[in-house]
Amino acid sequence: LGQLCVDARPAVRKSACQTLFCTISSHGAVLNVDLHWKDLIWTVLFPLLEQVRHFTNTASRERDKMANHPNFLMHHSRDTAEKQWAETSVLTLSGVSRVFNSKCSMLIKLSDEEFHKMWTFLLNIIENLALNKNSEISISALRSFHELLGSHNYFSSASSFGQSSASSAQSVAAAAAAASLVLPNGASEKSDSSTNIAAKSLDISQWLFAWKTWLNMGNSLTSSISNSDYWPPPGQTFLTCYIDLMFVMVDKLAPVSKFCTKDFENFSQILDKMLNVPVLSSDYSTFILMQTDSNLTPLQNSALNTLKNFIKLFKTNDQNFQNVFLPLIFQRLLSFVLFACYKNNNNERSTKPNEIVNVNYVPFGERALIMLTTLYEETANNDCVIENCILKSIIQTLYVPLSLKYSCPNSSTWKLSIECLFKILKKALPITFKRSKSFETMWLDLANTFEDFLFSKNVSSNDLPLETIQKDELIDCQVIDLIGNEILTHAGQIPQQFVQRILSILNRGSLYSNTLENFLDLDSGRKNREEFSKSCFETLLRFSFTNTNESTQDGNLTKMALLSMLSRCKEIVEKYSHDERLNANIPLSKARTNEMIGALKALSTLISALNKTQKNSIQPVIWDQLKEMYPSLVESTRSPSNQICAALREVLHKYITFFKFP
Repeated sequence: LGQLCVDARPAVRKSACQTLFCTISSHGAVLNVDLHWKDLIWTVLFPLLEQVRHFTNTASRERDKMANHPNFLMHHSRDTAEKQWAETSVLTLSGVSRVFNSKCSMLIKLSDEEFHKMWTFLLNIIENLALNKNSEISISALRSFHELLGSHNYFSSASSFGQSSASSAQSVAAAAAAASLVLPNGASEKSDSSTNIAAKSLDISQWLFAWKTWLNMGNSLTSSISNSDYWPPPGQTFLTCYIDLMFVMVDKLAPVSKFCTKDFENFSQILDKMLNVPVLSSDYSTFILMQTDSNLTPLQNSALNTLKNFIKLFKTNDQNFQNVFLPLIFQRLLSFVLFACYKNNNNERSTKPNEIVNVNYVPFGERALIMLTTLYEETANNDCVIENCILKSIIQTLYVPLSLKYSCPNSSTWKLSIECLFKILKKALPITFKRSKSFETMWLDLANTFEDFLFSKNVSSNDLPLETIQKDELIDCQVIDLIGNEILTHAGQIPQQFVQRILSILNRGSLYSNTLENFLDLDSGRKNREEFSKSCFETLLRFSFTNTNESTQDGNLTKMALLSMLSRCKEIVEKYSHDERLNANIPLSKARTNEMIGALKALSTLISALNKTQKNSIQPVIWDQLKEMYPSLVESTRSPSNQICAALREVLHKYITFFKFP
């Protein structure tokens, strides 16, 4: 039977394979373990795998002459010798794997050395076939690997996805169906109790070799993929099934301390490269047509599920395991978040762009961000999270979408990012105040993130609706509220350099003037971030002139910020008046007019705030600066602009304050 399994005639090979494995399944129990089973494995089954692999690799790729015969029907997936031998390869490997799995309770009775030798030989065969360019053979090899490790239900995440790959998926399905006929009780063979026989019988050395095999596959695949001549790339079905294998082994190795940080780093490198593998349009066209923005590809879903399993695993293990792997999981999720920030350029880099689908990575990155936020909320108090500066890493990563803002591939990304930052800071800030020395390097990154988000260089498009602009401005105001209510109230526990940066941001925001016309159109009633400017002023003034327990140093910083703001207002007013006179009847640009109006509104808000403040808490130098500005304001009343004059009247009316206070 073994010889007939490599017969030149495909139909004979198929029948011989089915008969051979059916016979072993039905009558294998009568064989002696030490004598017969050992010979059966080494003289029949393993040599059969080697022979089939040899014939498959050397088979002709020319179309079979019988394929064109009028009275002979041949499917296109079997019209060459190579494709016919690929079917035989699937049948033999599936059969041997099923025999090894179902009869493992007998094979385990051999010596440990003998069983380990069989195990390593079979996994080496699987590794070799999994790297085959023929998708039918490679997917079958992974299927066998899954079955040996007891994860028979792996196909649930990839089956619907893989079935849309026309020829290869049909071939695998057909071969798998044929393989299921190998054993007379095929249905029972698929039950969890039987498919896990081999997995339950394995010791740590076998699991370690399985892990080594998995890594070898991944390293070989990723090195091949990086070669520009390697085409086509592995299909998504194959990559998904490969990643699904990973945690099956980690679940066995981690509890006995056989899975280390180096292993996780190797896994991370492989996963990152596979997530960037170009997706062929023929691989899952049906799935893409059904895809919405909220969908993940099966490979992306598998990657996130693997990390979810890691999170569950560290929760059930000792504290040392958490301390080692929790920071690594955070770093992996952070790298996934960045997928949502940049456009997929696989199509542009490929020499065959028509064959590639532009996969949407935004849902993947956003899902990772949600996972990251939840995980941080649960573990923020862990020493390993604090000592490894996870909060600093999160802020540095969120800086990317927040600074990109309107330049993100999807506006939902930066909005989700700021929402998650609010949640993270709400959990983290109380911890940072208690353990300030552990977070000293974080504050500068937080200041940079706030500033480049509030004053982003990437502005909205001109066709953005006014309602959307106002909602976005409300988000900016929420950031200022967070600064005022959660951060500046603890100014004594924060580095003074950070406080100075925050005051500078508030100062800048109170005078902010965007040069793009879509942010200010006085004729249409649009306002120049007026609510944001007002919020900055109110926050700045709240901590400047009310009687609080702030230190002298904090008061000096606030006074410096206010004086700087007044100096800028004076500079804007004087420069505008000077340039307006030079231009004679030619009006200044709308941007300059907007800037002037912003400065006048700032002065008006400041004076109103002073009126509500206790007299003894006002710095005299502030009054002096306002008094010195009065002549410049009067000089500006000659402006021909109605908007400027209206703003000036509002400010000058507020100067009645100086007749009430000495």
